[in-house]
Amino acid sequence: MGARRSLRSVFVAVAAVAAVMLGGLPARAEPGITEIERQIEEASTQLEHTVEQYNGVTVQLKQTKAEVEALNTKIKPLQEKVDETAAKVGVIAVQAYKGGYASATNIVLASGTQGEALGRLLTLDMLARGRQLAIADVAAAKAPLDREKAKLDALLVQQTKAEQELGTRKTKITTDIGNLQGLWKQAGGPRAGRAGPCPPEYVPGRAGTVVKYACAQLGRPYVWADEGRSGFDCSGLTLAAWRQVNVELPHYTVWQWDKVKHIPAADRQPGDLVFYYSDLHHVALYLGGNKIVHAPNFGVPVSVDNVDYGGAPVYGYGRPG
Repeated sequence: MGARRSLRSVFVAVAAVAAVMLGGLPARAEPGITEIERQIEEASTQLEHTVEQYNGVTVQLKQTKAEVEALNTKIKPLQEKVDETAAKVGVIAVQAYKGGYASATNIVLASGTQGEALGRLLTLDMLARGRQLAIADVAAAKAPLDREKAKLDALLVQQTKAEQELGTRKTKITTDIGNLQGLWKQAGGPRAGRAGPCPPEYVPGRAGTVVKYACAQLGRPYVWADEGRSGFDCSGLTLAAWRQVNVELPHYTVWQWDKVKHIPAADRQPGDLVFYYSDLHHVALYLGGNKIVHAPNFGVPVSVDNVDYGGAPVYGYGRPG
């Protein structure tokens, strides 16, 4: 899947975003439309940071839960084997007791020759040792899985806490979106999104299926942490588009970058992903003809733009496998 960013880095990034956002959106937007639009763009960018951080922790939590479940599946038969073997040892002890062979003294005093008594003693000892060795072997096989599960359980607790802390920002995000909508109204309504031919040229094969799907989403709203139910955020759109050809991408821009093959700008083709900013908090789908389709940010629906829309710095290009 590629290198994972530590939860600490997620918390640091989220804290940085929170520090900016704690100032809140402007209470009054008396400046002209140009200044209002600048404020909207700045606030939307900060909100998108938080959304992608939330996406990352959510994906990581889902993966850890899957790993814990897989380990539980592996551990279960081993635990059952330990229990079964231990039960058999108990049965042997009970049978030996009922037969008068619960101790070496009973065996020696039982009827029969000395040789028979010794044989019974050896047999009981061998049976007990055999069962104990079986338990030890199964327990030894289970021990590393138990240790791994303990680590995953601890990580699960940590990631759940991170998700909960980010989840508490949902109310603030919703409030800030409402403030943005108010600013849009002051600016004369939200930007409709720039359109144009989508795709600008014929695209064959798998890439054609990908871009055709993305283009069919034009006009759908930006919805944070969504991948098509009610709308899309940026990584949700690229994920959904490539899913049309059975290529799975994580719902997090950083991990999408980790997963794709990195290519130079000169080799970009329709269907490739375009990543923006040094922290990779935005991603778009390349259409060809220097155009992209993407879910820009709050208040702007899925749109066609130039690759360098609004002066956004391109970090790099990637091709899903």
